[in-house]
Amino acid sequence: MKIPTLNIIHLVERTDRKNILLKQLLGYKIPFKIWHGFVVEKLPFKGISRSHKQIVSFAKNSNMPFVIIGEDDINFTSPKSWQHYIDNMPPDSETWDIYFGTISGGVVDEEKKEISGTWSGLILYTVHERFYETFLLADEEKNLDRYFSGIGAEDTKRRLGREPVYKICYPIVATCVDGFSDNSKKEVDHEQYFRPYKKFQ
Repeated sequence: MKIPTLNIIHLVERTDRKNILLKQLLGYKIPFKIWHGFVVEKLPFKGISRSHKQIVSFAKNSNMPFVIIGEDDINFTSPKSWQHYIDNMPPDSETWDIYFGTISGGVVDEEKKEISGTWSGLILYTVHERFYETFLLADEEKNLDRYFSGIGAEDTKRRLGREPVYKICYPIVATCVDGFSDNSKKEVDHEQYFRPYKKFQ
């Protein structure tokens, strides 16, 4: 299949991330588009939600069958991570709502390549068109990272009329670059969050 585009959310002021990001995207020959993220003073989670939703909204209005989204602190585990992620995308004949390239929190069923429990980590993921409307209805007063599997899980199930299906490319193909988090407003060492999961090499 044609290699799709990776839509990256980037805050212009985060110049500390830009060089690391571009080195990976250009070095690994990943087709990409940069989207400027939103900032909501004192409510960073709301800006993050709007940043992700603008891309899903574009995909919905453009009748795209799916859309791939990444954040600017993405850190691929291998030069082959992107291709591996694309090659292992579940087929459309199989029901899925979000396909992850990585995860923080949650339980991975290695056989089914599915996630359960309360997960976070919207660092690299694909939203299927059947989930666009549900995604866009997520409460912006809540943390989008945990909304679909946490406080918004029942709303998500009700809107879909079924249990959501969260697939994952496993072993995970990306983690996060360490540094200052715009959400928690502090320096974060991400290794501890990805330690429980196998990494693609």
